[in-house]
Amino acid sequence: MIQAIDSEQVLVTNLEHFMTKADKSLATLREREMMQELKNLLSEIKNIESSSSFGLILDYIRFNNRLEHFITCHSCT
Repeated sequence: MIQAIDSEQVLVTNLEHFMTKADKSLATLREREMMQELKNLLSEIKNIESSSSFGLILDYIRFNNRLEHFITCHSCT
């Protein structure tokens, strides 16, 4: 009876160690996946920056900002 209890305690202890290691492994895997996703996004941003359409988008944003500034300044006076 005592031997069965000892064996069960060893099993539970081993299971706890396994679960701890599994949790750490999953956390590491998630971090790697997140880093890879971030690298992919950065790569996409670089591709967009190098494309001519990105320049057009920036030009539009700058123009729009200047237009809003112009309208705001002239509506105040």
